[in-house]
Amino acid sequence: MIAELFQNPLLLNILILAASLFVLVRAADLVVLGISNYARKFGISEYLVGFLVVSVGMSTPEFVSSLMGSLQNNSGVVVGSFFGAVTAALLLILGVSAIIGKKISLESRLLRESRHYFLILAALPVVFILTGGISRLEGVVLICAFFGFVIYLWRREGTFGQLRNVKIKMLWRDAFIFLGALVAMLLAARWMVFSAIKVSEIAGINSFLVALVVIGIGSSLPDLTVQLRSIKTGHTHIAFGDILGSTLVDMLLFMGIVAVINPIVINARSMILSVIFYLGGLALVLWLIKNREMDYRHGILMVFFYAMFIVLEILSEAGII
Repeated sequence: MIAELFQNPLLLNILILAASLFVLVRAADLVVLGISNYARKFGISEYLVGFLVVSVGMSTPEFVSSLMGSLQNNSGVVVGSFFGAVTAALLLILGVSAIIGKKISLESRLLRESRHYFLILAALPVVFILTGGISRLEGVVLICAFFGFVIYLWRREGTFGQLRNVKIKMLWRDAFIFLGALVAMLLAARWMVFSAIKVSEIAGINSFLVALVVIGIGSSLPDLTVQLRSIKTGHTHIAFGDILGSTLVDMLLFMGIVAVINPIVINARSMILSVIFYLGGLALVLWLIKNREMDYRHGILMVFFYAMFIVLEILSEAGII
């Protein structure tokens, strides 16, 4: 049985892909564990904790996957990982969370007042991609836009939140956990990207689609854990901060860093469906924030849209549409 497995390249690489994905997700949990509690000690609001701390840790799997894809000059893996992760987070993860949570309150002044800026910034990388890719200069623009928004949020937090001065003690234990998890993530991502490319080659599937579905959904699983845990304990602002933060972290900060290291070149026509559903999911989430709540009906609609997105991408890859 084991001998047959090693003789079948497709099954072997699928197994490596699944194992690498599991290690990547578990390591991301440890990264968040090592830093999130200390952010809360500063008195930062739940939304900002989710946006700045949890989202960065949760977005690391797709970042290291994209980075490894970039180093192998495979832009399909790069763009597919990012768009797969953010679309899954905006539609699938939030949708499932709304179905399970029944009714979720979105009462946050900081959340509402930042939504217009959020929409503009989240659409910025799409403009670059539809022109054929992201150059190093455009990557720098994305990074600067991200930190500009962080500065804006931090200043607004000074108005709405209760920032405290906290003396940071020695963090050797958390630093050890963080560095160990980071090494595990880098190694797992390297093998995951390698096996994903091999699976796409053997099966004759575009690497963009493999990254979009497999890496996109897999790397979003930690976000689902955060959503359900936050909703169960009544901390819904952490949940939304995580999703919105992950979107900007992926599409501005991490995509910008990858582009600076190695410019992203992609066929704009292959991105049309992904762009439509990404922007559509983004608009829907921001509309829900404006209305200050979401319920299970919104969740069903969001999961339906995500399923439609995956089906249409598969049909497009098959040349049916």
